[in-house]
Formats: sequence, C-alpha cells, structure tokens
Amino acid sequence: MESTPTTPRDISFRKLMSVAMSARLVWDIATQMFNPFLPIIAIGLNASVVEMGRLVSLRSAIGITAPLFGALADRFGYRLIMQFGLLANAVGLFWVGSSNSVMGAAPGMVLMGLGMASFLPNMQAYLSARLPYTRRARGLGMLEYTWALTGIVGLSLVGLLIANAGWRAPFYLLGAGMAIMALVFRTLPPAGSAPVPLGPLSGIPPASPIPSSAGAIRRFFDLGPYARSAYTAIAVSSFNF
Repeated sequence: MESTPTTPRDISFRKLMSVAMSARLVWDIATQMFNPFLPIIAIGLNASVVEMGRLVSLRSAIGITAPLFGALADRFGYRLIMQFGLLANAVGLFWVGSSNSVMGAAPGMVLMGLGMASFLPNMQAYLSARLPYTRRARGLGMLEYTWALTGIVGLSLVGLLIANAGWRAPFYLLGAGMAIMALVFRTLPPAGSAPVPLGPLSGIPPASPIPSSAGAIRRFFDLGPYARSAYTAIAVSSFNF
C-alpha cells in the first residue's frame, strides 16, 4: 500500500505545494467555468440553459462515488487514483468540447464527475500524509488559494479565450493541462508513513473493502471513534454548498 512505504522519497514543501496548486488550479477553472459561461456553452451545444443546468447537475451527482474512490485510494495509493481523476477529467473535457448536442456531451460530463469525485478528496489526503503535522493546515489552506485565483484570474482568461477562439478552446486547453498534470503526478513520491498507527489496536478500522452487500455497506461507512467528527464536518460542508 502506498500509505506505508518503507523508503518514501523526499520532496520539498515548495515543490509539493507548487505541483498540488498547479493541478488544483486547472481543476478549479474547469469546474467553475460552467457558472459564468453556461449560456455560451449551451448555445455551442444547441441546448437551452436549463438543459445545460441538468448536465452540470449530472456531473455533480456523480460525486456520490467519492467514498468508493477513497476506499480504492486507501488500498492502492493516492497517486494512482489522483492520476485517474485527472485523466478522466481530461477525457471528459475533450469529449464535451468535441460535442454538438446535450446528449453527445453527457458522457463527457459523467467522466468529469468521476474525475472530480476521485481527484480532490484524495489530493487532500495525499497532502495530509506528506506534510508534517506542523505544516498540514498551512498547506491545505494554501491549496485553497487556487479557488480564489480561479475567480480573480482564471475565469477572466477563459472569457478572453472564448472571445478569441470560441467556446471549445478552454475545454481543449484545460483537458491538455489535466493530462500533463497526470504525468507530473506520476513523478511524486508515495504518500509516506501514516501519521498514526492503523488497525484494531489504534481504534481506527483498517481500509474497508468496496461494499457489495447491506452489511458491507454499513461497515464501509463506519468511521470508527472519529465518526461523529467526520459526519459533522460532512454536514457543515453540505450546508455551506
């Protein structure tokens, strides 16, 4: 498992955050660009704004798969699942950018939804595992700079790109950026040693298998002694959105 390698490679705080923030910035722009430019994209797909809104809802609904990708990452490593997320997003962006109708774009939006569900949660887990405890909150806070930079700079650039090269151009450019970042993530070191012991002696259950029955589903969502804190955080995040 990636979470407990015997010889993790070192990486500086600056390089780690530079790579993470670059990938997250591309991801944020691709996620947010539908908000201000939805009518323009709808015209390009010969659809109404309402129909495009349903496509965006479809992308968001795929987020229900995020815990499954989390379970896979716990078993096979954060980097692998993050690479999958970036590549799924890249293919989805190319797909939507090449489409001429809502139905044609729908599979691309599903792929983007899978990319969103698998990338961001596992990036936060990866950074939490790599960063020293004394820098963890700082690093995750810095990661949120990209959300602000997207609104300040990224969406403005998308608007200029659409005005000069058409609505498809941002999809192709951001898709290429996602693919490049997937290759960059391949060079990152493993997550590193787990900050706390895992297993029955710690009170923290080991990684749960992918659920396949009612009992397995209940065990899958059992977060151990920290369940109350985890589900409270989930509830607060839901109300914020």
